[in-house]
Amino acid sequence: MSSMPDGQQARHHQLSDYFHYLLIVFGGFLLLQSLIAENCKSWPLLYKCVKYADEVFAITGFLFVVIRQLARRQILPKTGIEWPLVLFLLVAITSSVIARVPLFIAASQFILYIKGFLLFYIFANLSMNHVLLRKYIRFFSYVAFIIFALGVVDFVVPRWFRAITGNVAFIQYRAGIPSVKSVFIHPTVFGWFMSFIALFVLAFFFVLGKWRYFFLSILFSYGVVFSMRCKAILGLLAGTGVFAGFGKLFNKKNILFIVLFYLSVIVPNYNRISYLFSSTVRTYGKEVWTYGEEGKSYKAARNALYFTSFKIAVDYLPLGAGLGRYGSWMSRVYYSPLYDEYELSGIRGLSRDKPNFINDTFWPMVLGETGFVGIALYAGILILFLKTLYKQIRISKNKYVKAFQLGTFMILIESLAESVAQPVYVSPPIVYFIFGSLGISYSLTHCRKTVPAEI
Repeated sequence: MSSMPDGQQARHHQLSDYFHYLLIVFGGFLLLQSLIAENCKSWPLLYKCVKYADEVFAITGFLFVVIRQLARRQILPKTGIEWPLVLFLLVAITSSVIARVPLFIAASQFILYIKGFLLFYIFANLSMNHVLLRKYIRFFSYVAFIIFALGVVDFVVPRWFRAITGNVAFIQYRAGIPSVKSVFIHPTVFGWFMSFIALFVLAFFFVLGKWRYFFLSILFSYGVVFSMRCKAILGLLAGTGVFAGFGKLFNKKNILFIVLFYLSVIVPNYNRISYLFSSTVRTYGKEVWTYGEEGKSYKAARNALYFTSFKIAVDYLPLGAGLGRYGSWMSRVYYSPLYDEYELSGIRGLSRDKPNFINDTFWPMVLGETGFVGIALYAGILILFLKTLYKQIRISKNKYVKAFQLGTFMILIESLAESVAQPVYVSPPIVYFIFGSLGISYSLTHCRKTVPAEI
């Protein structure tokens, strides 16, 4: 218990509530950040302010909670990930020093790695209760409906919609239909966000048993399909597939609902989904299968990034080539010499002139830049998150809180599936929504006395 007087403690709680409102606004901004930045390209200074506002907020917000804790004569709570996180960051710094990576490049990439964790600690250090949780859910539920509705408009009249919103005009057709992106500048983010919402809604259905949640999960799942992104669909299916481990929740009735959910999403969209999976296998799978044959080499950037990351990890044992050197945003902005050294610069999307596929993955980046030690530590952090969430779900007596924590578990599994082909743990807005949800789940568990037993 806090030793502060009641009046001072009330002021701290009031300040915490105000910061929660600021975080809600920040979340709304994150969903529009790329579109706003796209419309600000004519004003370079304003463009940079919008583009880097998320990192500035994460750093200043973290400093705020640290100063707040010091003022209360308290330390940051132990969340269970501190040791692997500190070791991972030490590995990243050490590898950069050994590889003599320029300080600005290494420091910039360092921020990209930690910004999600900063937001996690911001939420973990703020008091949370069911009233605040409902405000978060209510706000982002409205936002999700609006984004879905605008996605429908984007599907029907994409050229007109993208023109009036100032979005990137390019329309990518797959299976004869436009890949929907709504207010985002890329369909990948729309697919992820629809999956994120669908899984949370489905979790609330499983715990609370209200049919409207089931139908809403199917509705948002259709948004996932119409993003025409294979990884988002895989993530959605993976997120629901982990449900088997949750004791009383995993019963014959809920198994039936999972099957019904799959059938409702897959059967009406079978042609689209089969097209996506078959084209993905043709693009990536066939090339992997035939690699090593005489005259064969990788043409797909993602395949090249994966297999070359192992070579780099071996060549730069044990800590990797350093931050901003491989598969990352900074290695793209300041074109890394490794792409020439490992003969990747001739591959489409990895060249100096068109490097737009360089940061298309996550695990090759971690392996290439921090080595086998770094990737093991980062994977360990995610496993610890899953383990903690699993315990929280099983012991939670509040159904509303249990539903949110189950949804967080499901979206974390979804992110693991997407991380195979998407830098989800460093890319906004995805990284913030994942780690923000983890932080809220932690705070709900450790502020248990503020939450009533049943809602």
